[in-house]
Amino acid sequence: MTEKKADGVKVVTVRLPHDDAGRADFVARVEGISVNDVFRRALEDYLTALRADQEFVARAKAMVARENEIAGQLV
Repeated sequence: MTEKKADGVKVVTVRLPHDDAGRADFVARVEGISVNDVFRRALEDYLTALRADQEFVARAKAMVARENEIAGQLV
């Protein structure tokens, strides 16, 4: 479930196994940050790794090209 907010923040619901939620909460408390920040940091690390992955970059470019092709057929 997602909800748009006026302040430029999108609220996203994440379903986690209890053990994973507990680990995220523990890390947040140890680091003195919010659980939201734990997830934001993890996502940023994941996206950074993807940007460096040439296979991912090639797949993403191919998907964008295909979507542009489809959009061009519709408009």
